[in-house]
Amino acid sequence: MAPNYKFFCILFLGALLLLGCRPEVKNRPIGFGNLGPITKFKDQYVVDVSDHAVLVRQDEGGLFGMSTLCTRELRRLKARSENGAPILFCDVCGSEYNGKGHVTKGPATRNLSYYKLLVAEGIPNGPKDTLYAHVGIDVPETWRLPFPEVVGK
Repeated sequence: MAPNYKFFCILFLGALLLLGCRPEVKNRPIGFGNLGPITKFKDQYVVDVSDHAVLVRQDEGGLFGMSTLCTRELRRLKARSENGAPILFCDVCGSEYNGKGHVTKGPATRNLSYYKLLVAEGIPNGPKDTLYAHVGIDVPETWRLPFPEVVGK
């Protein structure tokens, strides 16, 4: 009995198509990013775009961290201003995000992630008074680390 070559060819081509397709959304690996001494985050609005691709900002509720990696390409976003409003954009796929991380232009479809921030006491063997971002696990956009609780530690 001869093998069914047509079936195997179709199966092989189907596997190639599946392997060649790029996912619409990519996820960051989970981990803790050391953002530096907590004192550098005092009394500033836009504080830092760290080496961990996390934008740390402060408002009346406290500190919050937002990813600065494109949700489609996992590439570091670049920034520009349009009519005084910040725009983050991916120079690979052309996606754009507003200052809150919401997609304003595709092909990306998922908004930027927000991450929980914590001070070194939550990290085993972490240096004292250091801010960390728990990347890879999203928190709501409204999540804040109350700044008065960490000032002067």
